[in-house]
Amino acid sequence: WELDPHKISDERIADRLDRTDVDDLRASIEATGQTVPILVRRHPSKADHFLLVYGRRRLEAVRRSDTVQTIKALVANLDSDHAIEAQISENMARRDLSYIEKALFAHELIEGGFGNQTRVAEVLTVTKSSISMALGIIAGIGTDLVRAIGPAHPIGRPRWDALAQAVEASHHS
Repeated sequence: WELDPHKISDERIADRLDRTDVDDLRASIEATGQTVPILVRRHPSKADHFLLVYGRRRLEAVRRSDTVQTIKALVANLDSDHAIEAQISENMARRDLSYIEKALFAHELIEGGFGNQTRVAEVLTVTKSSISMALGIIAGIGTDLVRAIGPAHPIGRPRWDALAQAVEASHHS
């Protein structure tokens, strides 16, 4: 389908901390066209409107374009849980989400009522203990500070864990 990008809403759980990084993608789509369609589902209450399942950066790039007016999309018949599962599958296939973005995403899934640690671990294809550690780090640092720091791509779990312990220790002193 060729859809109007302004009739697509993104009400999903945020999975990236830097939501503005689309200028290169916009330039690429303007130069060579959109190669991979986004996935949407029909809006439950607004006719001719859609909800984004995945492809947020492509959608944002087309919205910002002066030359590209429509976006290529697959329209899926999904309820909200299946839409989240599709978003998760697509995200986990990408290698560029940082450790803390994945941890925050797991936290948001649980807080948003998607499921418990076991279910989230299952759909993210990680161990329950890695979800538990990630949630502990998010709880120790706090979501506001994590968002303020940003994706921190080269930083893995040990350094985030050390920061969480330092933040917790500063609260007790």
